[in-house]
Amino acid sequence: MNIASTKIHYAFCLIIAALITLIYLQVFRNLIYDWSINPDYSHGFIVPFIAAYMVWSRKDVLKQDVYDPSNWGLLILALGLVQFISGYIGAEHFLQSTSLLVVLMGTVIFLAGFYVARIVLVPVAFLIFMIPLPAIIWNDFAFTLKLFATKVAVYFIDFFGMAVHRQGNVIYLPGNVLEVVDACSGLRSLISLLALGVLIAYFSPLKAWRRWVLMFSAIPIAILSNVIRLIATAFLTQKIGLQATEGMYHTLSGVFVFAIGVAMFLLVYWLLSFPKKRQVT
Repeated sequence: MNIASTKIHYAFCLIIAALITLIYLQVFRNLIYDWSINPDYSHGFIVPFIAAYMVWSRKDVLKQDVYDPSNWGLLILALGLVQFISGYIGAEHFLQSTSLLVVLMGTVIFLAGFYVARIVLVPVAFLIFMIPLPAIIWNDFAFTLKLFATKVAVYFIDFFGMAVHRQGNVIYLPGNVLEVVDACSGLRSLISLLALGVLIAYFSPLKAWRRWVLMFSAIPIAILSNVIRLIATAFLTQKIGLQATEGMYHTLSGVFVFAIGVAMFLLVYWLLSFPKKRQVT
């Protein structure tokens, strides 16, 4: 493109960016509010910056003459706006928020083409981690996870020789009762580890199938680390009482269990990388 057409193109980009910002202004406000009051999504503040860095890391490719605008982007853009309007009419914040990802991809295709869209697809998709799930979906996942984690934890507590009984998500110990609430379901760790998995896989030199294995390994790792937390909490409760489930002990156990999850995740990454290193040497 010559200088004049380049200036027109950039001006057009700025106009579209301004329109998107104006349309989604209330959505942005709602997201910031959710990040501020919901500890499960406090990481939402940094997700856009991580996504921006992911795009910036491909700047060398994006500087090349790889732009081939396509009018197909207008169709995707229109679908995203229809989704936004549907969410607005139905007062469904999740539908409105996720429509932003569709609108962004449509805009990229319209202004830069499908090749650039493939480059920014993962960073744009990464933005899903900043959007809170609807309460009905979150609660359903949390309920399923906490029941499963409680059942597995009780099995191992019994295996280690402690008298234990379970009713649903309630663990009965000698002289103490532990209730596994939604905050201890492991869903928060699962989302964090999935985000970490996408980030590491994006920058890793692993083959495509290994990247997928790495990302989805976050699911069993999050569940296993939460089971370890419940087992440790049960034994601590028998040693020092119910204060093991409150205050500093509860906070430290959460940090400790997430650290275990990250360690296991990095171990999986090492195992997936190891055969490749042997072949190179």
